[in-house]
Amino acid sequence: MATLTNTVNDLNLTTAIGGAVPGAGDSVYISYYNLTYNAGTDLSTNAVALCHLGAGFTGSFTQGSPLKIKATTGSFVNEKGGTAPVYLISVNNATVIQTLVHGPKQGTLLDVNTCAVTTAYVKSGQLIVESDCDMATCYQYGSSNATFIAGSFTLTLLETYDNATAELKRDVTTLAVYGQSVCTINSRTCSPTTINMRGGRVKIKECGAVTTINGYAGTLDLTELKEPLSITTLNSYPGLTILVSASSLAWTPGTTNTFAGGAKVVNVDAGAA
Repeated sequence: MATLTNTVNDLNLTTAIGGAVPGAGDSVYISYYNLTYNAGTDLSTNAVALCHLGAGFTGSFTQGSPLKIKATTGSFVNEKGGTAPVYLISVNNATVIQTLVHGPKQGTLLDVNTCAVTTAYVKSGQLIVESDCDMATCYQYGSSNATFIAGSFTLTLLETYDNATAELKRDVTTLAVYGQSVCTINSRTCSPTTINMRGGRVKIKECGAVTTINGYAGTLDLTELKEPLSITTLNSYPGLTILVSASSLAWTPGTTNTFAGGAKVVNVDAGAA
């Protein structure tokens, strides 16, 4: 299991790491230079144990020459320096990158497409999950920002913490919001089975039917609804605030279970209701 590092100053990534693509179980460290790699960026012949972008790498991988890897039981970790973006793909949308960690030093964009990510951890910067990326589970922290583009795939679990922000344009099975994080649902493609609110804000602009909202704490913002919202069951706790406005469209819980007085509903145009 070899360790390969981009010690050669060359725009061809394969040349930079020693002249050959990684073998099965190898670890690749892209740790140096401010280079925009334009050749040799397909490292997907074999599944690597690790592909790591370090703080000393301030260059980029472009949409035209994306970094292409396979990490069936391995990890991709982005801790690069600089502000240049990284575009990441694999062989196809069924080829697995088991663990993805995005924690760049200066807010870098990571654009992920054409792969299947088992678990993602977004610590900082911006993440865009394109339509051909099948991501199962994502955890967001810090002040990170993530956008999940609509496609044929369903996000099994999204959890947001701290001051993270997310925009959901694809379906999700379970959404859990904590801290001061904000998740905006902005597509009819998204029909959450469960939304667990323990802080933060869920802003719904456009959405399919929601099966269950467990509103323990935080803010459910319905002030910008584009169409009526159907909620099968709302479990309403006193820590939850529901924001509506004079122009808000109908939101219709089929069943509302109220605990200890339930949520506070506030019309932002008229005060508390």
